[in-house]
Amino acid sequence: MNFELLCSQIRALGIEEGDSVYVRADLGEVINNKQHGATQKFKPVEAGKAFIRAIRRVIGESGTILAPAFTRVFIYPFVDKSYAFDPERTPPITGGLSTLLLKEPEAKRSCHPVASFVAVGKNADYFLEGHDENALTYLPIKKLIEYRGKMLLCGCIDSSPGFTTVHLAQELLGLSKKSLLGMLMGVFYLKKGERRYFCYRSMGGCSLGFYKFYSLYNTRHLLASGFIGGANSICINAEKAFEIEYATLKADPRFPLCENPRCFFCRGSLLYNLKDMPRYYCLVAPKKLALSVFGRFGRKP
Repeated sequence: MNFELLCSQIRALGIEEGDSVYVRADLGEVINNKQHGATQKFKPVEAGKAFIRAIRRVIGESGTILAPAFTRVFIYPFVDKSYAFDPERTPPITGGLSTLLLKEPEAKRSCHPVASFVAVGKNADYFLEGHDENALTYLPIKKLIEYRGKMLLCGCIDSSPGFTTVHLAQELLGLSKKSLLGMLMGVFYLKKGERRYFCYRSMGGCSLGFYKFYSLYNTRHLLASGFIGGANSICINAEKAFEIEYATLKADPRFPLCENPRCFFCRGSLLYNLKDMPRYYCLVAPKKLALSVFGRFGRKP
Protein backbone atom coordinates (compact mmCIF):
# COMPACT_ATOMS: atom_id res chain seq x y z
CA MET A 1 0.00 0.00 0.00
CA ASN A 2 1.54 3.25 -1.15
CA PHE A 3 1.00 6.08 1.34
CA GLU A 4 1.11 8.87 -1.23
CA LEU A 5 -1.37 6.94 -3.36
CA LEU A 6 -3.72 6.72 -0.37
CA CYS A 7 -3.52 10.50 0.04
CA SER A 8 -4.23 11.15 -3.63
CA GLN A 9 -7.19 8.75 -3.56
CA ILE A 10 -8.66 10.55 -0.56
CA ARG A 11 -8.24 13.93 -2.28
CA ALA A 12 -9.89 12.54 -5.42
CA LEU A 13 -13.06 12.01 -3.38
CA GLY A 14 -13.25 15.74 -2.66
CA ILE A 15 -11.68 15.81 0.80
CA GLU A 16 -9.50 18.86 1.29
CA GLU A 17 -7.31 20.62 3.82
CA GLY A 18 -9.36 21.97 6.72
CA ASP A 19 -12.26 19.57 6.21
CA SER A 20 -14.13 17.93 9.06
CA VAL A 21 -14.83 14.36 7.95
CA TYR A 22 -17.04 11.69 9.47
CA VAL A 23 -15.54 8.33 8.54
CA ARG A 24 -16.83 4.78 8.57
CA ALA A 25 -14.52 2.16 7.10
CA ASP A 26 -13.88 -1.55 6.71
CA LEU A 27 -10.11 -1.59 7.06
CA GLY A 28 -9.99 -5.16 5.79
CA GLU A 29 -11.25 -4.00 2.41
CA VAL A 30 -8.55 -1.34 2.21
CA ILE A 31 -5.79 -3.96 2.34
CA ASN A 32 -7.33 -7.25 1.19
CA ASN A 33 -8.42 -6.23 -2.30
CA LYS A 34 -5.27 -6.29 -4.44
CA GLN A 35 -6.68 -3.86 -6.97
CA HIS A 36 -6.33 -0.09 -6.87
CA GLY A 37 -3.14 0.06 -4.85
CA ALA A 38 -3.88 -2.45 -2.09
CA THR A 39 -1.38 -5.16 -1.17
CA GLN A 40 -1.08 -7.95 1.37
CA LYS A 41 2.10 -6.51 2.89
CA PHE A 42 0.41 -4.53 5.62
CA LYS A 43 -1.05 -6.09 8.74
CA PRO A 44 -4.56 -4.77 9.61
CA VAL A 45 -3.34 -2.52 12.43
CA GLU A 46 -0.53 -1.08 10.30
CA ALA A 47 -2.93 -0.51 7.42
CA GLY A 48 -5.43 1.18 9.73
CA LYS A 49 -2.77 3.50 11.07
CA ALA A 50 -1.69 4.34 7.50
CA PHE A 51 -5.31 5.05 6.55
CA ILE A 52 -5.77 7.40 9.50
CA ARG A 53 -2.42 9.06 8.85
CA ALA A 54 -3.36 9.61 5.19
CA ILE A 55 -6.65 11.30 6.08
CA ARG A 56 -4.90 13.48 8.62
CA ARG A 57 -2.27 14.42 6.06
CA VAL A 58 -4.99 15.49 3.62
CA ILE A 59 -7.13 17.51 6.06
CA GLY A 60 -4.11 19.00 7.83
CA GLU A 61 -3.89 20.49 11.30
CA SER A 62 -7.04 22.55 10.74
CA GLY A 63 -9.15 19.49 9.92
CA THR A 64 -10.98 16.98 12.12
CA ILE A 65 -11.79 13.27 11.88
CA LEU A 66 -15.04 12.09 13.48
CA ALA A 67 -16.08 8.44 13.81
CA PRO A 68 -18.61 6.28 15.71
CA ALA A 69 -17.39 4.57 18.88
CA PHE A 70 -20.67 2.89 19.84
CA THR A 71 -20.90 0.38 22.68
CA ARG A 72 -23.17 -2.36 23.98
CA VAL A 73 -26.84 -2.02 24.94
CA PHE A 74 -29.13 -4.64 26.44
CA ILE A 75 -32.82 -5.51 26.46
CA TYR A 76 -34.70 -5.62 29.74
CA PRO A 77 -34.68 -7.81 31.83
CA PHE A 78 -31.37 -9.12 30.46
CA VAL A 79 -29.31 -6.01 31.21
CA ASP A 80 -25.77 -7.06 32.14
CA LYS A 81 -25.26 -5.69 35.64
CA SER A 82 -21.53 -6.37 35.50
CA TYR A 83 -21.13 -4.04 32.51
CA ALA A 84 -20.97 -0.24 32.81
CA PHE A 85 -19.93 2.13 30.04
CA ASP A 86 -16.87 4.22 30.82
CA PRO A 87 -15.66 6.55 28.03
CA GLU A 88 -12.10 6.17 29.25
CA ARG A 89 -12.02 2.36 29.20
CA THR A 90 -14.93 0.72 27.38
CA PRO A 91 -13.89 -0.57 23.94
CA PRO A 92 -16.13 0.30 20.98
CA ILE A 93 -18.04 -2.31 18.97
CA THR A 94 -17.78 -0.32 15.75
CA GLY A 95 -14.64 -1.90 14.35
CA GLY A 96 -10.95 -1.31 13.96
CA LEU A 97 -11.09 2.32 12.81
CA SER A 98 -12.69 3.65 16.00
CA THR A 99 -10.42 1.43 18.12
CA LEU A 100 -7.32 2.88 16.45
CA LEU A 101 -8.61 6.45 16.56
CA LEU A 102 -9.15 6.15 20.31
CA LYS A 103 -5.46 5.29 20.64
CA GLU A 104 -4.38 8.53 18.95
CA PRO A 105 -2.64 10.71 21.58
CA GLU A 106 -5.03 13.66 21.16
CA ALA A 107 -8.22 11.61 20.67
CA LYS A 108 -11.40 12.78 22.42
CA ARG A 109 -14.52 10.70 23.10
CA SER A 110 -18.03 11.79 23.98
CA CYS A 111 -19.90 10.41 27.00
CA HIS A 112 -23.13 9.07 25.50
CA PRO A 113 -23.66 5.66 27.20
CA VAL A 114 -24.49 3.84 23.93
CA ALA A 115 -23.64 6.02 20.92
CA SER A 116 -20.39 7.77 21.81
CA PHE A 117 -18.22 9.31 19.08
CA VAL A 118 -14.46 9.72 18.81
CA ALA A 119 -12.83 12.78 17.25
CA VAL A 120 -9.27 13.78 16.45
CA GLY A 121 -8.25 17.23 15.24
CA LYS A 122 -8.84 20.93 15.65
CA ASN A 123 -12.62 20.84 16.21
CA ALA A 124 -12.82 17.64 18.27
CA ASP A 125 -14.08 19.44 21.38
CA TYR A 126 -16.71 21.32 19.37
CA PHE A 127 -18.23 18.16 17.89
CA LEU A 128 -18.26 16.18 21.13
CA GLU A 129 -19.15 18.81 23.72
CA GLY A 130 -22.41 18.08 25.50
CA HIS A 131 -22.90 14.66 23.93
CA ASP A 132 -23.94 12.71 27.02
CA GLU A 133 -26.97 10.80 28.32
CA ASN A 134 -29.16 13.92 28.09
CA ALA A 135 -28.29 14.85 24.50
CA LEU A 136 -29.56 13.85 21.08
CA THR A 137 -28.13 10.45 20.19
CA TYR A 138 -26.59 11.87 17.01
CA LEU A 139 -25.71 15.36 18.26
CA PRO A 140 -22.15 15.24 16.79
CA ILE A 141 -23.65 14.52 13.36
CA LYS A 142 -25.97 17.52 13.76
CA LYS A 143 -22.93 19.66 14.49
CA LEU A 144 -21.12 18.18 11.49
CA ILE A 145 -24.00 19.34 9.28
CA GLU A 146 -23.93 22.82 10.80
CA TYR A 147 -20.18 22.92 10.18
CA ARG A 148 -20.71 21.80 6.56
CA GLY A 149 -18.57 18.74 7.06
CA LYS A 150 -18.26 15.69 4.84
CA MET A 151 -18.95 11.98 5.26
CA LEU A 152 -16.79 9.16 3.93
CA LEU A 153 -17.69 5.47 3.55
CA CYS A 154 -14.71 3.27 2.79
CA GLY A 155 -15.13 -0.42 1.99
CA CYS A 156 -18.60 -0.71 3.57
CA ILE A 157 -20.94 0.96 1.08
CA ASP A 158 -22.78 -2.35 0.55
CA SER A 159 -22.12 -4.30 3.76
CA SER A 160 -23.04 -1.38 6.04
CA PRO A 161 -24.79 1.00 3.65
CA GLY A 162 -25.81 4.61 4.00
CA PHE A 163 -24.82 7.61 6.06
CA THR A 164 -25.47 8.30 9.73
CA THR A 165 -27.31 11.49 8.84
CA VAL A 166 -30.31 9.21 8.12
CA HIS A 167 -30.40 8.22 11.79
CA LEU A 168 -30.27 11.89 12.77
CA ALA A 169 -33.20 12.66 10.46
CA GLN A 170 -35.17 9.78 12.01
CA GLU A 171 -34.39 11.11 15.47
CA LEU A 172 -35.39 14.71 14.70
CA LEU A 173 -38.64 13.51 13.10
CA GLY A 174 -39.46 11.49 16.21
CA LEU A 175 -39.29 8.17 14.36
CA SER A 176 -36.54 6.69 16.54
CA LYS A 177 -38.87 6.66 19.55
CA LYS A 178 -41.73 4.98 17.70
CA SER A 179 -40.67 1.44 18.52
CA LEU A 180 -42.09 -1.38 20.60
CA LEU A 181 -38.67 -1.58 22.23
CA GLY A 182 -39.30 1.90 23.65
CA MET A 183 -38.37 1.60 27.32
CA LEU A 184 -36.81 -1.88 27.09
CA MET A 185 -33.27 -1.07 25.93
CA GLY A 186 -30.70 0.17 28.38
CA VAL A 187 -27.25 -0.04 29.91
CA PHE A 188 -25.39 0.93 33.05
CA TYR A 189 -22.78 3.66 32.80
CA LEU A 190 -20.34 5.52 35.00
CA LYS A 191 -20.51 9.25 35.61
CA LYS A 192 -18.21 10.95 38.10
CA GLY A 193 -17.52 7.55 39.59
CA GLU A 194 -21.21 6.89 40.18
CA ARG A 195 -22.99 3.94 38.57
CA ARG A 196 -26.23 4.94 36.80
CA TYR A 197 -28.78 3.40 34.43
CA PHE A 198 -29.51 4.76 30.95
CA CYS A 199 -32.74 3.94 29.11
CA TYR A 200 -32.00 3.97 25.38
CA ARG A 201 -35.26 5.20 23.84
CA SER A 202 -34.03 6.86 20.64
CA MET A 203 -32.76 3.81 18.77
CA GLY A 204 -31.19 3.94 15.34
CA GLY A 205 -32.36 0.46 14.37
CA CYS A 206 -31.70 -1.36 11.11
CA SER A 207 -29.74 0.51 8.43
CA LEU A 208 -29.48 -2.18 5.72
CA GLY A 209 -32.04 -0.33 3.61
CA PHE A 210 -30.18 2.97 3.65
CA TYR A 211 -28.64 2.12 0.27
CA LYS A 212 -31.95 3.28 -1.22
CA PHE A 213 -30.81 6.87 -0.70
CA TYR A 214 -27.84 6.37 -3.04
CA SER A 215 -29.99 6.90 -6.14
CA LEU A 216 -31.43 10.09 -4.64
CA TYR A 217 -27.94 11.45 -3.99
CA ASN A 218 -26.86 10.54 -7.51
CA THR A 219 -29.86 12.30 -9.03
CA ARG A 220 -28.40 15.52 -7.65
CA HIS A 221 -24.81 14.51 -8.48
CA LEU A 222 -23.80 14.68 -4.83
CA LEU A 223 -21.81 11.47 -4.48
CA ALA A 224 -18.11 11.31 -5.21
CA SER A 225 -16.92 7.73 -5.71
CA GLY A 226 -13.57 6.03 -6.11
CA PHE A 227 -11.14 3.72 -4.33
CA ILE A 228 -9.05 4.12 -1.21
CA GLY A 229 -6.49 1.34 -1.21
CA GLY A 230 -8.57 -1.57 -2.46
CA ALA A 231 -11.84 -0.33 -0.97
CA ASN A 232 -14.75 1.01 -2.97
CA SER A 233 -15.51 4.38 -1.32
CA ILE A 234 -17.98 7.25 -1.51
CA CYS A 235 -18.03 10.75 -0.05
CA ILE A 236 -20.79 13.34 0.32
CA ASN A 237 -21.47 16.74 1.87
CA ALA A 238 -23.31 16.05 5.16
CA GLU A 239 -25.65 19.03 4.88
CA LYS A 240 -26.82 18.16 1.38
CA ALA A 241 -27.28 14.48 2.22
CA PHE A 242 -29.34 15.36 5.29
CA GLU A 243 -31.64 17.68 3.33
CA ILE A 244 -32.59 14.81 1.01
CA GLU A 245 -32.96 12.28 3.82
CA TYR A 246 -35.08 14.51 6.06
CA ALA A 247 -37.48 15.44 3.26
CA THR A 248 -37.77 11.82 2.10
CA LEU A 249 -38.43 10.45 5.58
CA LYS A 250 -40.93 13.19 6.36
CA ALA A 251 -42.91 12.17 3.28
CA ASP A 252 -42.47 8.42 3.77
CA PRO A 253 -40.95 7.10 7.03
CA ARG A 254 -40.96 3.56 5.61
CA PHE A 255 -38.69 4.46 2.68
CA PRO A 256 -35.42 3.07 4.12
CA LEU A 257 -36.79 -0.18 5.58
CA CYS A 258 -34.71 -3.18 4.64
CA GLU A 259 -36.07 -5.88 2.33
CA ASN A 260 -35.74 -8.76 4.77
CA PRO A 261 -39.27 -9.92 5.79
CA ARG A 262 -37.72 -11.56 8.88
CA CYS A 263 -36.11 -8.36 10.20
CA PHE A 264 -37.60 -7.68 13.63
CA PHE A 265 -36.50 -4.04 13.68
CA CYS A 266 -38.10 -3.17 10.34
CA ARG A 267 -41.10 -5.53 10.33
CA GLY A 268 -41.91 -6.24 13.95
CA SER A 269 -41.07 -3.22 16.10
CA LEU A 270 -41.80 0.06 14.29
CA LEU A 271 -45.08 1.73 15.20
CA TYR A 272 -45.07 3.59 11.88
CA ASN A 273 -44.95 0.28 10.03
CA LEU A 274 -48.03 -1.41 11.47
CA LYS A 275 -48.97 -2.87 8.09
CA ASP A 276 -46.13 -5.41 8.25
CA MET A 277 -46.70 -6.49 11.84
CA PRO A 278 -49.60 -8.97 11.33
CA ARG A 279 -47.63 -11.07 8.87
CA TYR A 280 -44.47 -10.86 10.98
CA TYR A 281 -46.13 -11.99 14.22
CA CYS A 282 -48.35 -14.60 12.59
CA LEU A 283 -45.79 -16.21 10.30
CA VAL A 284 -42.23 -15.11 11.01
CA ALA A 285 -42.04 -14.68 14.78
CA PRO A 286 -43.43 -18.14 15.72
CA LYS A 287 -40.99 -19.81 13.33
CA LYS A 288 -38.07 -17.84 14.80
CA LEU A 289 -39.15 -18.82 18.31
CA ALA A 290 -39.45 -22.48 17.34
CA LEU A 291 -35.99 -22.48 15.79
CA SER A 292 -34.58 -20.88 18.92
CA VAL A 293 -36.25 -23.31 21.33
CA PHE A 294 -35.56 -26.49 19.37
CA GLY A 295 -32.05 -25.31 18.56
CA ARG A 296 -31.19 -25.40 22.25
CA PHE A 297 -31.99 -29.11 22.33
CA GLY A 298 -30.26 -29.93 19.06
CA ARG A 299 -33.50 -30.82 17.27
CA LYS A 300 -35.32 -29.45 14.25
CA PRO A 301 -38.88 -28.17 14.63
